[in-house]
Amino acid sequence: MRIDELKPPAGSTRKRIRIGRGHGSGKVKTGGKGTKGQNARTGGGVPPYFEGGQLPLIRKLPYRRGFRNPFRVEFREVNVRDLADFPAESAIGPEELEIAGVLRGKAGPSKSSARASSRFASPSGRTSSPPAHARKSRPRAAPRR
Repeated sequence: MRIDELKPPAGSTRKRIRIGRGHGSGKVKTGGKGTKGQNARTGGGVPPYFEGGQLPLIRKLPYRRGFRNPFRVEFREVNVRDLADFPAESAIGPEELEIAGVLRGKAGPSKSSARASSRFASPSGRTSSPPAHARKSRPRAAPRR
């Protein structure tokens, strides 16, 4: 078998309908679009989001912000500064955190947050600068008249 001998299985393809090509075709004059109306016109029809004049959903959305994610995973938070209470070189796992009462939340996987106190300075002895939202902004210039 060669590539020029390949053909689709019998009955799998149909001839395409040629609209407006003589009375024998059965698709003349209106070309299967009916008589008059918006859908019969050139470029006619309505977009998929059109709801027949009703206030469209896309315009209602600003009033319905956000959604509740059904797959959200609630983490039990552990603050880094709370880990300083554990002895050095000790194994710390979820069970130890639970016993110490450090875990926040009811159930789920645990996660440590990086809100550290000044006790956790960098190895060079320098503490990090405060987060950007905590810094004071520069005073603004007076508005021009």
